[in-house]
Amino acid sequence: LEATKRFRRDDNVDPTNPDPSIVVHVRNLSPKATEADLLEALSHFGAISYATCMPGKRMALVEFEEVEGARACVVYAQTNQIYVAGQAALFNYSTSKMIQRLGLESENPNHVLILTIYNAQYPINVEVIHQICEPHGTVKRIAILRRTMLQALVEFENAEIAKKAKHAMNGADIYSGCCTLKVEFAKPDHVKVTRNDQDQWDYTMGPPPPGGHGNADYGYMANHDDRYGGNYGRGRGVDGYYGRGRGGYTKEDVGYGRGGGSYGRGRADAGDGPVLMIYGIDQTHWNCDKLFNVLCLYGNCDRIKFMKSKPDTAMAQMGSVRQVYTTIDNLHGAAVFGSKLALRPSKQQVLHDIRDPFDLPDGTPSFRDYSKSRNQRYTTPELTARNRIVKPSNVLHWYNAPVTMTEEKLKELFMDRGAATPQKVTIFPQRSERSSAGVCEFVSAEQALEALAIANHTAVESPVGKAPYIVKLAFAGSRDGKDFRM
Repeated sequence: LEATKRFRRDDNVDPTNPDPSIVVHVRNLSPKATEADLLEALSHFGAISYATCMPGKRMALVEFEEVEGARACVVYAQTNQIYVAGQAALFNYSTSKMIQRLGLESENPNHVLILTIYNAQYPINVEVIHQICEPHGTVKRIAILRRTMLQALVEFENAEIAKKAKHAMNGADIYSGCCTLKVEFAKPDHVKVTRNDQDQWDYTMGPPPPGGHGNADYGYMANHDDRYGGNYGRGRGVDGYYGRGRGGYTKEDVGYGRGGGSYGRGRADAGDGPVLMIYGIDQTHWNCDKLFNVLCLYGNCDRIKFMKSKPDTAMAQMGSVRQVYTTIDNLHGAAVFGSKLALRPSKQQVLHDIRDPFDLPDGTPSFRDYSKSRNQRYTTPELTARNRIVKPSNVLHWYNAPVTMTEEKLKELFMDRGAATPQKVTIFPQRSERSSAGVCEFVSAEQALEALAIANHTAVESPVGKAPYIVKLAFAGSRDGKDFRM
């Protein structure tokens, strides 16, 4: 009965030709598809308020915050395939004008969120929930509910902070490949805490003692809590759904995009594709070209897309799954532009072309296709062999510069592009009459990474011909760059 009420259509709407609605009806879903897969596949069309799969029917409903997002999704799907969990799905407007929430979930913005944790393979307590929520704003109270589903009520200072946290955490994993979050606004306007222990904590009464939240057993199915009573909805069980290698928060690295935070790493199953999720990307500092300048060091980067609904998130389609993991191994946790990059594999198999991408703050498009770029470095075995896979360091190797390049000119190159000036520049003895190479040293690896993002592939006027030189940058293999293959 509850499921029927939830998906009941409006009686005055023609089901064969529904009017535009913020709710999109999804059909032909993979049986393994989850709400997190829907968020990942569709959020670039617009901010998503709610998504729910219909168990056993291979269908789902997705509610966008604005009708423009739903329209962009439906119009795009008319001439293009949209893949959800690796399978092409079908999209149309729903006859419903909104998705009815069940249990403690609400469609109305609130300063209290309800987190549902699926596939909880590790213990979840208030310490874990606090660590993933605190980077987004001050947490006042937490209460964990352990009944038909594992859920947590989290009270923030205001609704704006809660909305930001909802957008940032919805669909993410707490730990790599498991403990996936579904985050919604909650009906209660206050989280009731009767004691401070592993299942509830009032942070307005002071922080927990050093070393954790007491000595209670961390077995998460113990101590069923009836404070909020009632049925929390039909939702999925806590195991078996979201476990295909989605990166996750770790206990040490919490909260992407806020300085010290990051997603956990973890390997994905063989079924994952060549698409990479990148967090900690501040759109005021980044654009597609800057991100390409960094990713191209570790593989062919074919497409880049920035997420409109998640301003600190971007996606990149690499040349292969192996290149995805090479990139993760070398860039995950790297400091740049005051944040830390966090990378994980996506379940999405491809980044689709976007006809009208939104503009980034610098006026450049939020989507670009680099599949035919001459700056790719892994298109042939010969080119691939020239690359040395190196993690970010404070020394950059520069090459393919004119033979007339000097220390002063190289420093001017970085300065003109708005990057930091290297402290020291070394020019290697010339091996060719056509180009020069060397290394340059920066104050820190973070400064060098920023300089590489900004100045890689800068065009420099040729002293002899019309075609400019494209100066290329990479991280040097050692402090003096002697082991770098030129």
